[in-house]
Amino acid sequence: ISGAPAVNISYSAGLLSGLALTGSGDGTGVSIHHNRGSASLTIQDSTITGYSTALQLNGDFGDEFNEVFSSISNTWDATTSVLSEDLEFTSQGDTFTGSIVYNSTVVAHAVLIDSTFSSVTAGDNAKVLAWESFQLQFMLFGTTLDADAHISIPNPDDGTSFSFSSQGAWWNLSLPVFIASESGNHDLGSANIIASGSNSLPFSSSINLNSSSERNIVFNLTGNVAPITHISSPDEGQKFSILSNVSFEGTASDGESSVDGLSHSWKVIDSTGTIIWQSAEQSPTWEILEIGDFNVAYTVLDEHGLATTSSVAFSVVQNDADGDWTSSCDDEQWFDMTNGYKCGYDEVDADDDNDGIIDTLDKWPLDPCADADADNDMKPDKVDCPIGVTTDLVEDDNVQISTPNLSVTGDSIDTGVLVGIALLLVIIVAIINRTRSTD
Repeated sequence: ISGAPAVNISYSAGLLSGLALTGSGDGTGVSIHHNRGSASLTIQDSTITGYSTALQLNGDFGDEFNEVFSSISNTWDATTSVLSEDLEFTSQGDTFTGSIVYNSTVVAHAVLIDSTFSSVTAGDNAKVLAWESFQLQFMLFGTTLDADAHISIPNPDDGTSFSFSSQGAWWNLSLPVFIASESGNHDLGSANIIASGSNSLPFSSSINLNSSSERNIVFNLTGNVAPITHISSPDEGQKFSILSNVSFEGTASDGESSVDGLSHSWKVIDSTGTIIWQSAEQSPTWEILEIGDFNVAYTVLDEHGLATTSSVAFSVVQNDADGDWTSSCDDEQWFDMTNGYKCGYDEVDADDDNDGIIDTLDKWPLDPCADADADNDMKPDKVDCPIGVTTDLVEDDNVQISTPNLSVTGDSIDTGVLVGIALLLVIIVAIINRTRSTD
């Protein structure tokens, strides 16, 4: 079709495809007046060339509420590729060799997606936003990673930001790269992206939004390494008395987390697999013990979600003050034939300090350094510790043994006592005389 205008449309909807419009250097190739609310008008896969204005759009108040005119995969070759007054439009995959001029008395937008252009002017309340398609891929250790990603792009036109979020290994999206408004034209330059996935460290980077930049981008995230843990107390197989406490000590290191960013937890697990005690402290103490065989699990969680658990086995047994409950102790007779003494835990051991004095006669049944206190002043008569044993007891330096005082002096003889003695003698004599008379 030749001539100008080659196509003149008003209040219409539908699809025009495969147009080849050629002008003689002036006039308008396609002129569209107003739009419709029920459906849109689309021109697709067409070439318009040889005009002073390739596409002219004319609208009025209220047209902003109707369906938007759409141009798809067209070439608009003219000094002015698009001239729009008060009529919104969208473009996808178009080529604009000339300028794009858009004015609107009401707030309105023109959107360009993957279209090429050289000059854009927006006036009054009109804005032109250009978008480009990107394909993003996230990798970890050479394989695709299901990542949680967020993109933000500052908007210099109004001070806000464009924000986008996605979850997955691939992300196909369109990003704004250019804005034209009455305030001027703005190349958005770059986008900020942060991403994270399972077993990865937090990742941040930027996306170049310039027209010549790469649109298919692969982001290689860094893997997170689990903490290294070690239990320093208790030792594997260690035994504890039921009367004692068990202190748990562990160390942890992590190259990607700060010391304060590590979370510690301890769990005591019995032989049935039941958790009977737990703590979120770094170095806790188990104070109310139970007799049995246990495992303690030490878990350290880093600030990026990876955890490592170490464990050791230990036992809680009856108290054995003198430590003679050894392999040579006969647990039927509770006697150590090898060493020649009673043995076992305190409840069955008759001599809990192995000092040779049974507990019932030993004033200090748990201290082998002492056993007697004749004057009951809580100070041992003698302190004698076996080699290698110490005690807090202090030997009594003034042992006093109380005995009845049977001595009588002349001045202290009581009359009642003398009478009693006399009566006793009379009775004895009477008994002797009676015995003789009987014979």
